[in-house]
Amino acid sequence: MTYWARSIRKGGRGGDGAELPSSCCAKLALDSDECAVTSPDRHSVGCIDALSASSRKNAGTLGAIACLLGAGQILLVVAACCLMKRVNKPKACPPFY
Repeated sequence: MTYWARSIRKGGRGGDGAELPSSCCAKLALDSDECAVTSPDRHSVGCIDALSASSRKNAGTLGAIACLLGAGQILLVVAACCLMKRVNKPKACPPFY
């Protein structure tokens, strides 16, 4: 059950208690933005539950992407250090008045 459906059953949205945000329904007509608790195409899983399930399902891919980004940042730091060592320091610095 979604958060909105629990909130509506407790009377949390005011009004008649049957109205849901349009993101709770899968398919809506173009001229209608009404979604109700009794809509047949209402999502049965809430956003937080769906996001956590998706994260658990794709944990390996998300971990691999995080490792690649971390390795890329380390390589950029090493490259910056190598470039910094190659820069020749001036023997004397003329005064700038």
